[in-house]
Amino acid sequence: MSRGGGLAQRGYREIATMRECAVRKRSVADDLRALSECIGWNMDVDVLGHGCHGEAPVNHAMQQALDRTGRVDVVVNDAGIATVGITEAFTVEQFQQVFKVNQLGVLRVNRAVLPAMRRQRNGLLIHVSSACGRVVAPGLAPYHASKFALEAVADVLR
Repeated sequence: MSRGGGLAQRGYREIATMRECAVRKRSVADDLRALSECIGWNMDVDVLGHGCHGEAPVNHAMQQALDRTGRVDVVVNDAGIATVGITEAFTVEQFQQVFKVNQLGVLRVNRAVLPAMRRQRNGLLIHVSSACGRVVAPGLAPYHASKFALEAVADVLR
């Protein structure tokens, strides 16, 4: 963000969502609210919790955002986790865990906001990915696979 002002100072309403906001990341949500006050963003920071591991919590958080603002113009999907290790040592469950966050969580958020964006006839999805979604290196098989999948979905949506 530039020193001259953030999105809120330009008239945008910002809502952050994060996994496990009410429990594990409560301090992060509180810090975000405090930061907005401290630097004078002159905005109401909404921090909505959801679990990207289930469709209902994501739908609920996105509906809360729509109820508060009336529209969703931009969604930035930036959740991500990685694991490092020998490929054959990863269990299927470990691959699934990475995919739940890096791929399926993004799909759930997209499914929750795209109907509103279509009604608005406007909206932008931004997927924070990685070079690991285009090239590979040893030791990151689950992460690479999930980011390649994310890149493919982003390309199809485009």
